[in-house]
Amino acid sequence: MDVLAEQHLAFAQTAPRHFLIQGEPWQLWVGNRKLTSRIQAHIYSFVHDEDGRKYWKGKNDSSAAAVDLVDWKSIGHAMRSVKRGRRVFVTKHVAGMCGVGKFMKRWGQWNTDQCPRCGEPEDAKHVWLCKAPGARVVWMKAIASIELKLCQLNTDPTLRHIILHYLSGWQSGVSGNYVPPRNLMAALQEQNRIGWHRFFEGWLSPKWIEAQQRYYSTTNSCKTGRRWVTALIQKLWDTAWDLWEHQNEVLHEQENQVTRSMGMHLNCRVTRVFFDLCSRPLRADDSYLVKLPLSKLLERSVQYKTQWLTAAEPALREV
Repeated sequence: MDVLAEQHLAFAQTAPRHFLIQGEPWQLWVGNRKLTSRIQAHIYSFVHDEDGRKYWKGKNDSSAAAVDLVDWKSIGHAMRSVKRGRRVFVTKHVAGMCGVGKFMKRWGQWNTDQCPRCGEPEDAKHVWLCKAPGARVVWMKAIASIELKLCQLNTDPTLRHIILHYLSGWQSGVSGNYVPPRNLMAALQEQNRIGWHRFFEGWLSPKWIEAQQRYYSTTNSCKTGRRWVTALIQKLWDTAWDLWEHQNEVLHEQENQVTRSMGMHLNCRVTRVFFDLCSRPLRADDSYLVKLPLSKLLERSVQYKTQWLTAAEPALREV
């Protein structure tokens, strides 16, 4: 009976049959796999996966030809373990359509596509590669943070060195020759095809998992390569977010400087017009313009002072 049961199980696994379960209203199969859980997610993947791959393969990007090499399963694990806001951020920046100079100018929000940090044309990729001094400081801190995270995850020391070496070389634009051990050669070759720009955005070769799992097995660790790569992808996304935050801080500081400059110019105009009105006899209809003390007038909102000038400057010409 045991032999017959094993034979039946082996047959069922290789050629599943549509066995009916008592009370089961219907069955849903995708290929040779019967769906019994997470049905919505499986249907969504079945319907849209091919369209997604076609989209990425059609991108004018060096990594387009290597889409099928990417460990999409690990990206899915990482996406499900972060908040929705981070998922939106990653999706926009990986697709390249986000609030950078290239699109802000296209959308009519900016007059230029220049990076607020260095003045170069800014696209999504430039946010990670900006060579402005402040951006370089943030990047060096980020690399140190990634190294610490890899140490905490008990990463294979050689694998850790490869990741940090190639990430640093990609960001600085200086590619160094490195000959890895034979057991890591395949992973490095696949990642070079995918690109280290994409690695930074979470596009990893599945061979990294295999390499790290071998190290865990060698050291008798209970950790798994799947959890390792999920944590690494999350850390890379956190680093990308830090660089984006730095870009926003610089941009908003520049906007604040412009706003302060405009406010000072407006106050100078109000003060000059106010003293000119006080030094001349005004018509009874215009006396309200100097009724409020200058100190109180300057404390009013930009809109109020602009409207005051709209009435005061014509009155001054009529005196």
